[in-house]
Amino acid sequence: MRMTVHTHMERRCRRRPSRRCVSGETGRTVRDIGYLYLTAVVRGMKRVIAMKLTSIIIVALVGAVLLLPLGCAPDADIDVEDVVPGDVTVGMAGSTFQPSNVTITVGESVTWANDDAVIHTVVGETFSSGNIAPGATFTHTFDEPGIYEYECTIHPGMIGTVTVE
Repeated sequence: MRMTVHTHMERRCRRRPSRRCVSGETGRTVRDIGYLYLTAVVRGMKRVIAMKLTSIIIVALVGAVLLLPLGCAPDADIDVEDVVPGDVTVGMAGSTFQPSNVTITVGESVTWANDDAVIHTVVGETFSSGNIAPGATFTHTFDEPGIYEYECTIHPGMIGTVTVE
């Protein structure tokens, strides 16, 4: 009794003959094998490319969502009802001080209002706010003329200046 082992392609050719099927004992030619190999490689490459593109798109979307609060926040709505005339209020939103440069006279105060959804700080040479929670404020009165630079130590590049005349 003679046993014949058939490959997947040979079984397929018996069920549905096509131009890739070749008559004979093996059922395949070298050209067919090369074609099948190339087809498998191309399919694999398509899958890899599709997965990489999907990964890139997901990373880009996640990055955009995470960076949104840092630079794309809407303009701050500063409540000016309690501001004393002559004093200045500086808003904090979108990793910027708004306005970043203010001018006051000796004895006046600057109030920093955190209108953002994240914690900020206001740190200068002669004053420091500590952490300012969202919705909270920090006020400092300037008794000496000069130029006072300050920054948010949590967000690099978030800087401002108070000029006291």
